[in-house]
Amino acid sequence: MIRGVIAAGNTNFGAEYCYAGKVISAKCDVPYLYRFELMGTAEDVEQVLDGLDEFWKDTPWRQPRQLQNQ
Repeated sequence: MIRGVIAAGNTNFGAEYCYAGKVISAKCDVPYLYRFELMGTAEDVEQVLDGLDEFWKDTPWRQPRQLQNQ
């Protein structure tokens, strides 16, 4: 089950930077949590870890919409 999206990309691609993260987030109806350049930095790692801590505290479990009508 997907709960959120974190995308990596290359800013050389301009407007398409991390585009797949936007698409996956929208298609799966989950939050787009973070994006980072290439392999990221130590600051990116810190922000992702802190953000995930908050995300898991504040986000209740919900059944995916694809399964709600079954």
